Amino acid sequence: MAGRQKKFGIHPGLERMTMLMEGLGNPERKMKSVHIGGTNGKGSTTAFLRNILEESGMEVGTFTSPYIETFRERIAVNGAPISEEAFLEAANVVRPL
Repeated sequence: MAGRQKKFGIHPGLERMTMLMEGLGNPERKMKSVHIGGTNGKGSTTAFLRNILEESGMEVGTFTSPYIETFRERIAVNGAPISEEAFLEAANVVRPL
């Protein structure tokens, strides 16, 4: 079982994410997105791009990691962290899937 841990450990692959997205109606296909990856500068690049897009009148959602104080900081719209109510609502939709 090289590269895999038992039960709750590492399970490489996209099968679970594909099933989740299908269960949610594939929302990723209905929005434009930018994936910022790499070793350094992701936070700054995200902030620069978010500001540019917001100034052009767009609503901009971001998902970043890690968080500083609360997990909800990872998910933001126009720089404001998701509310506790919206986070709970989203969790209640995703959890059964």
